[in-house]
Amino acid sequence: MPVFPKDPGPPDYGAYLCFPAELKASYHRCRALKVPVELDRPQKILTKTVLVRCLAENSVLLTAVERVITPHHYTGPQNNHIYILCNQELAALKIFASPEVLAAAAEAGVKPGAVFTEESCGTNALALAL
Repeated sequence: MPVFPKDPGPPDYGAYLCFPAELKASYHRCRALKVPVELDRPQKILTKTVLVRCLAENSVLLTAVERVITPHHYTGPQNNHIYILCNQELAALKIFASPEVLAAAAEAGVKPGAVFTEESCGTNALALAL
């Protein structure tokens, strides 16, 4: 049984939203961690050395994912999508997107090495999914 009771929400997209209690709990954890409310980019970015090590540790996964995502993320309905491949610690290893989306993401601090935990970014989809 889920930790948080399911709120069905609006019938058209409610099933895809996190539980309201889960979202509230994340906000409380972030306030306790003193994550600034106005934060607009990840606070923690891995050093080049650490990122290179993480990439090496996940090379098999990266190779497999590149074979699946790369042929599809530049064209068709996916051209506005972004795929962020993270390790178990939520550090971005590779970002797949069109050049325009990659540029916009980089301006917001979304790049390889960015860490998407609550401590680094506050409440976000990746931290909640973890």
